Amino acid sequence: MRISRIYVDQSLDLAHPVQLDSDRAHYVSHVLRLKTGAPLIVFNGLGGEYAGHIEKISRAKVTIQLENFTHLNKNSKLNIEIGLALIKRDAMDYAIQKATELGVTSIQPLNCDNTSIPTRNLEKKMRHWQQVANSACEQCGSNSIPTIKPAVRFTDWHCSNFDLRLIAIPEAHALGVDLSQLKLIPSQVVVAIGPEGGFSTTEIERAQEMQFTAINLGPRILRTETATIALTTLVQAKWGDLSNF
Repeated sequence: MRISRIYVDQSLDLAHPVQLDSDRAHYVSHVLRLKTGAPLIVFNGLGGEYAGHIEKISRAKVTIQLENFTHLNKNSKLNIEIGLALIKRDAMDYAIQKATELGVTSIQPLNCDNTSIPTRNLEKKMRHWQQVANSACEQCGSNSIPTIKPAVRFTDWHCSNFDLRLIAIPEAHALGVDLSQLKLIPSQVVVAIGPEGGFSTTEIERAQEMQFTAINLGPRILRTETATIALTTLVQAKWGDLSNF
């Protein structure tokens, strides 16, 4: 039987029962439909996880008794940041969810010249995107949650500290390189994924100044969320924790 995993935004230790807030309590009791005595895995994104069980359930409160701690994180050995252009809500959620499942370390939302969605209420959207990443970690078994960084203009993005910088653009089918051509063995990779309208000429020139390498993803133009999955998978397969499969 699969044991449900719950993310909580609070400190955890074996000496103190966990009191879930109303939203998390509602999720446990009404969505997961768990009962008193049910086993749970609890984590807070700071590393490791706790096994426990539900001690008490009331209308808006769930108490979990923690039983033991395990140093289990399932981190990728490769630090990956995805520079993800702002796209429509469902597609953005999907891209963040799948990038989290694939083991990225951080996600940098990018406001690009061809961004076609409203950029108001970004703080509220960031909180939602972080919740998407939290939920994806609950599902995939990771105890290290990707950081959702504050959105920036592509031309203001600072990522020079990464060993390797990759950018996906349609023109790279003719001009870009295959990952197999890259001999560098990086420990940190940043990947830039553009909006539906692609990166602008100014942004591509800026990427060249920032020493991004254009990557060939084949002859077909991929949606932003598809390119996120494809390029993250390729990077993990070449240098990360998919390389043994």
